[in-house]
Amino acid sequence: MHTVLFEERRNTLAFWFGCVLVTTGVVLHLPMFLMARDSGYILAGMRMDAGMLAGMAAIVVGVGFAVAPPQPESHAPVPPVSHGFLGITTALTLAAMAWGLVNFGLLLWLPTALVAEGRSVGASSALIAKSTLIAAPTIVICAWLFSAWSTKWSLVAMTAMMVLGMLGLAVQELGAGGLSRPVIPLTLLILGSSGVISMLLPYAAENYPLRIRGRATGWVAACSKLGGLVAQALSVVAGVPPFAAAILSIAVPAVGSTILIALFGRESRGRSLGELDARDAVRRAESPI
Repeated sequence: MHTVLFEERRNTLAFWFGCVLVTTGVVLHLPMFLMARDSGYILAGMRMDAGMLAGMAAIVVGVGFAVAPPQPESHAPVPPVSHGFLGITTALTLAAMAWGLVNFGLLLWLPTALVAEGRSVGASSALIAKSTLIAAPTIVICAWLFSAWSTKWSLVAMTAMMVLGMLGLAVQELGAGGLSRPVIPLTLLILGSSGVISMLLPYAAENYPLRIRGRATGWVAACSKLGGLVAQALSVVAGVPPFAAAILSIAVPAVGSTILIALFGRESRGRSLGELDARDAVRRAESPI
């Protein structure tokens, strides 16, 4: 009886500790928004200080504490890789990290690359806004595809679209004309990245049984922030590679995730989550590892 009460209290304390960390991380982000007032709240291209990095780290750790459910069998804070989950966990981890690198790195480094090509800061911001405006209405279509067509192949299509956008920008950057016509690849990049993050966590939840579902989705969510943390750390230490090299480096995990989701992802549309629990029980009975 006392042991049960202790376990419940420990899990409650972990949840509230995670909430405090997330709140602290959000508060550490506030100075950036206050400093952005003079630039009209245009955050693209702003340098990230140590407080911002500490805030992002606090949010990542806080989400891990707050989201992870109690595990009667094991309390190891590791991603679910046993009982046939290695493939899908690797796929979703790569997708989450690639999205973080694109959203918090590539799209923030892009204005600098455009200015280096001879465009003004205003023209660079207008170009990104135009691409976002073109991509925004299609997010509704992405949500419809996820629910009405296929959960697995919708996510594969979005990761592939993100890869196509990156490759298009890389080809233009390496070409003689530079980033002369980036609207189409930039639109594909923004559309793909927006579709990925809108589908990633729901799809992750539909690929794991109940006993590890919270830990798995928490891991994927943390990896999406980890990609951003790496990107901003490169910016702080002035270690950002040339734009084309950065694009190709980020495209590698994105391509890997696209292939692995196609191979190991589960089509969850129209299927009960109870099937996962039944299949997991059979796997655990056949193999204790």
